[in-house]
Amino acid sequence: MKNITIFVAFMMMALWGNAQSWTEQTSGVTSTITNVFFINDTVGWVSTTGKVLKTTDAGVNWVANTLGIQPTQNLASLCFSSENIGWVVGFGGKILKTTDGGFSWSSQNSGTTRNLSTVYFVNDSIGWIVGVDSTNSYGTILHTLNGGATWTSQTHFGLYTFYSAMFLDNNHGWAVGEAGAIQRTVDGGVNWLYPPQPVTNDLNDVFFSSPSKGWAVGANGTIITSSDSGATWTAQNSGVNSFLFGVYFTSDTEGWVVGSYINGQGPTFLYTNNGGITWTSQTASTGNFNAGDLFFLTSTKGWAVGTNGKILKYSPVSSNNSLQNELLLNFYPNPVDNLLNIEFKEFGNYTIQVLDINGRELLNTKINAKQTTLNTSSWSSGVYNLIIKHETGYLESKRIVKQ
Repeated sequence: MKNITIFVAFMMMALWGNAQSWTEQTSGVTSTITNVFFINDTVGWVSTTGKVLKTTDAGVNWVANTLGIQPTQNLASLCFSSENIGWVVGFGGKILKTTDGGFSWSSQNSGTTRNLSTVYFVNDSIGWIVGVDSTNSYGTILHTLNGGATWTSQTHFGLYTFYSAMFLDNNHGWAVGEAGAIQRTVDGGVNWLYPPQPVTNDLNDVFFSSPSKGWAVGANGTIITSSDSGATWTAQNSGVNSFLFGVYFTSDTEGWVVGSYINGQGPTFLYTNNGGITWTSQTASTGNFNAGDLFFLTSTKGWAVGTNGKILKYSPVSSNNSLQNELLLNFYPNPVDNLLNIEFKEFGNYTIQVLDINGRELLNTKINAKQTTLNTSSWSSGVYNLIIKHETGYLESKRIVKQ
């Protein structure tokens, strides 16, 4: 007889994560929000067409700032080095700087008419911008040492356009773009190095959690990772084929990826707690919109933005909450042979999901009841995660070992 030993682990962020930890905030706009940046727990900004929205209460309220910004200006990316000093870039070589926290903006001369996709500053003076040009597939990398008073072009390899860039300090940076293009620098962009390309899909975003460990994401569910500062890259299995637009890690192991809408499932939100060895889906919102960017301050506080004016905040349910008292009444027998009985505290709508140790889904079913029984006779020996979600968003996770 096969025995099942059930280890109960009420985890706020198990393999699937807390499905209801993403909650929508009111942006006050319906246009696409392209980028999000927070300087501390309460103060942050997002960019959209013709305006920059600012919050001073962690996103409870967002206020539009338009002074110095053309109403039709397409803004793609913003970055702040302090609560007062920041930059936003966009189409047509547009660079704007603020010295009053985003209330007003003044133009800087970029020296290009290319569409600028990402701006990144490591302090008040030193920064980079990467850009694209759809007409001749020729990208640009701009650099400043004086806060943007002057921008100079840096020489890079090939004619690839760039969609994203990141710098950890004055020297170490990475840029990614079309057709799997990856370039890296260890001297602040004096030289840009061109490592072997592991994929040919467009890469939309790049993030390094340390000088050695990083990830890039892109079209058709592409996720690649590097453990040697971007010198070499290997593919990871995302489990999706949607377009992935944003990646952010709070450590070498814990990270999130966002992407396009999957029919019937909402936008793509993926989570890993093992450096991307396995990625599992998080439920962030319903509706047909694309999630395009995300930013985290800590592993329990982050924001994501996208089309239709969407802003979502990540803040898991406090571990002080007893989810067992909220949802589960009993879970038996132990050991289990072929049937696993689940009893809930209250009658309601529940989603039951079973994942194997590699994150592959064995079961995903919805019930409207106070109890149910799972047939476990066909399960192979091994470790499983049983995830139970209530319609209100409360989540419980149990680890199951079948011997």
